Amino acid sequence: MDHSITDKDGKIYWVDVCKGIGILFVVLGHIAGGYAGAGIFPEYTRVLVTGANFAYVFHMTLLFILSGYLFYRSYAVEGGSSREMFIMPES
Repeated sequence: MDHSITDKDGKIYWVDVCKGIGILFVVLGHIAGGYAGAGIFPEYTRVLVTGANFAYVFHMTLLFILSGYLFYRSYAVEGGSSREMFIMPES
């Protein structure tokens, strides 16, 4: 069993897992917020709103941290230039 943190294309496994968790929290936050807003379960509105707020705080923080890490990795560590990052390469 290979315990490498990257695959042959250079993708980092733990980053993909964290992105999946973030996406799951996006979906759960939208579901909880939708149910709370629609008033479908009025006795659970407070729980649904709290759950939706937690999901939004958690997934936004997680996804911002991951995007900053990936930007740093591709720009600073791997020697990218600003032209390569923000402008289409010339053909």
